[in-house]
Amino acid sequence: MFIMKSLSLKKHLVGLIMGLLILIPSLLGWWENAELNIYDHWFTLHGSQDPGQEIVLVGMDEKSISQLGPLPWGRDVHVRFLQQLQSSRLVAFDILFDTNREKDSDQALAAAIKEQGHVVLSSMFTYEPNGEGSYLVRIKPPIDILARACSGVGFINMAADKGNTVRKTALFYPQTKEKIYPSFSLAVLMAAQGIRPEQLSLREGQLIVGDLKVPVENRNQAYLNFWGPGQTFPTYSYIDVLNGQVPARELKDKIVLVGPTSPAEKDYFDNPYTRGNMLLAQALPVPGVEIHASAVKSFLTGSFFRRAPGYLNIIILLAVWVLVMESSRSHSPWKAFILTATLALGLSLLAYSTWLKGHYWLNLASPLLIIAATYTGNTVESIVRTNLEKRRIRNTFSRYVSPAVVDSLLQQENPVELGGLSQEISILFSDIRGFTAYSEGRPAQEVVARLNEYFTAMTEIVFRYGGTLDKYLGDGLLAYFGAPVQLPDHSGQALAAAVEMLDTVERLNQDWEDRGEAKMKIGLGVHSGTVVVGNIGSPKRLEYTIIGENVNLASRLEGLNKDLNKSLVFSGETYALLQKLPAGWTTKYLGDVPVRGLKHNVKLYTLEPEPKPETPDVY
Repeated sequence: MFIMKSLSLKKHLVGLIMGLLILIPSLLGWWENAELNIYDHWFTLHGSQDPGQEIVLVGMDEKSISQLGPLPWGRDVHVRFLQQLQSSRLVAFDILFDTNREKDSDQALAAAIKEQGHVVLSSMFTYEPNGEGSYLVRIKPPIDILARACSGVGFINMAADKGNTVRKTALFYPQTKEKIYPSFSLAVLMAAQGIRPEQLSLREGQLIVGDLKVPVENRNQAYLNFWGPGQTFPTYSYIDVLNGQVPARELKDKIVLVGPTSPAEKDYFDNPYTRGNMLLAQALPVPGVEIHASAVKSFLTGSFFRRAPGYLNIIILLAVWVLVMESSRSHSPWKAFILTATLALGLSLLAYSTWLKGHYWLNLASPLLIIAATYTGNTVESIVRTNLEKRRIRNTFSRYVSPAVVDSLLQQENPVELGGLSQEISILFSDIRGFTAYSEGRPAQEVVARLNEYFTAMTEIVFRYGGTLDKYLGDGLLAYFGAPVQLPDHSGQALAAAVEMLDTVERLNQDWEDRGEAKMKIGLGVHSGTVVVGNIGSPKRLEYTIIGENVNLASRLEGLNKDLNKSLVFSGETYALLQKLPAGWTTKYLGDVPVRGLKHNVKLYTLEPEPKPETPDVY
């Protein structure tokens, strides 16, 4: 059991390493930028949406500044401005009124705010070092006279990520356990819908705002919905509204957000729609007041996004890891690539549809990285392992079979198993008659040279007919047909090889006689049956060979040639499997012959040349 576990671990080692190289950095948050890029891409893939006419923006733009002078403007300007918005549902200023001006002007603005009836003002948190390594949090509220006159106050601090990109909004700041300080957009919602501060509560990771439940992320933030890049919301120039050049119907019953839109004010941010090439994509950066508009719209539509918890992303990551490891280890590289690509595509579609339909953000970068890394690692390891296995197979079988058979083995999807297995084959034994007497008194070099010449010719014949050379047995030879590459007519191939071996010996005898050397005779026995074939031996000495009683029987048949005065005999089992006889030969039944070591007789056959047709006399 321990050995099996060790082998299994070794088999998956590369995939485990590659997966850990993605998993551990994922736990450490190293892939967060990639996750954010994909999250932003979902917005651009979805495209800009019409935010409707419920919320409009009034921009303190360059046109207004050129006519009214640099910001901040006098209180009298805002008084006249509010007089133009009497029919608006609500007016919210994304600018600070945190310093006193002339008493009369402050009172006039407070009166205009009361007269409009629904005005929200801004505050801002500041962070000042306390000299002890931490910061003091202070707030800049509107001056008292204006704060008492307005319908609500909220802080305008932006929750910008690295790169000045806004994806979230701060919902509130906890003043006490019982009371929370709302953000600017939350204050706008509360004023627009008549929600009192005591109706706010925080329960189970959700901010309860009347009937609305907002998912709260870390630091009391929520992921906003966005409708497009800059100028997606209807926007009017402050000076045009002030001078009555905007028709009253355009502002009637609208939530009007007022704030700087001039680039000189540097109150611009990126959102997911603007993080690419803004010029080519025609995606303009977003002024802060429009970010607040997206937050207010997200409140009104309840369309905030929620990020999947870390444990769920880790579960998905581990599941994907296991699937890729299994597919890349169980299939060929191309099939594994198709399965892996399908998994990556399916996961991407799931992440996008979950984001689009459920406003639920699943991590995708980490799963895609672990898919790519695990597949690549396992595939490279598999290719290396396969090449090493092929080299091992080539080294193992090049001694036994022809190069063509080795190439055929290596082209198989699952190369031959090098362990033992049962297989039906045809076995050929050959032996030189009287070779012991021939060897006596002759120099060893001469004997070896004769054997080498003989075995070279015989081995070439075995290879030519798809056979496997098992071993040389002194002056004998053992070969078989049908393993490791299966042959449809292995018995016919074995007999064809035997016939050619007999013919080749006759040719060799002629050559030897011409050289004044002694001739030789050989005997061959062929038998077909099931044997165990494979690597047999010890870990230090393995040999690809065959074993079994059918091997012994083939050897005994070769020895019967002397008794039967034949050069070739083969068994009834071989005869029964024959599909095609060697050309020019026919079979002859020799009878049921007793074989040493067997209790029953064996049907034996031989091959004889077909009789030549008689030639008619010609007169």
